[in-house]
Amino acid sequence: MIYFDSTGTKTRLVTYKKGKRNGAEYVYYPNGKTQVQSTNRNGWPQGRSTSYYPNGQVEWTKQYRDGKLFGERVLRDSTGALYNGDYLTEYQSGARYTTNCINGRPHGEWNMLRPNGEISYTGHYTNGFPDGEYIYFDNDGKIFRKEYYEMGKFIRSTQRGANGAATPDQYP
Repeated sequence: MIYFDSTGTKTRLVTYKKGKRNGAEYVYYPNGKTQVQSTNRNGWPQGRSTSYYPNGQVEWTKQYRDGKLFGERVLRDSTGALYNGDYLTEYQSGARYTTNCINGRPHGEWNMLRPNGEISYTGHYTNGFPDGEYIYFDNDGKIFRKEYYEMGKFIRSTQRGANGAATPDQYP
């Protein structure tokens, strides 16, 4: 399915199978160049995901396994060199995330912010690998999911169920 904005500019291409995202997915800059290229399986991100700068250079590379981050994440600057320092990425939707990178690998706190500036989720990276607890918040600022990683390997997840009921692990 191809999505367009209000001006008729193509913004996204998503492949569906039986109503779920399955296969290639692309997000486009207003000039038509690819901003993100990824793959989905049974509605979840799967495999390599790559984002690009407007000039076509690779920005981020990362991996997913069954919808969860897996393995190393690497950031390059707009010339292709490994990035060092604080980094801010802003999406067309107004959402943005912040992190710090050392030799292209995120290291330390990672925050994804909604367009209104509220935290969507937060987590931690160690030398490019998700490491520790990731906390996801709903639009009311309440925790609805937690994920746990050890050096890039997904360990487990807990999630608030329907009508606010908590699944096995209760939230404080």
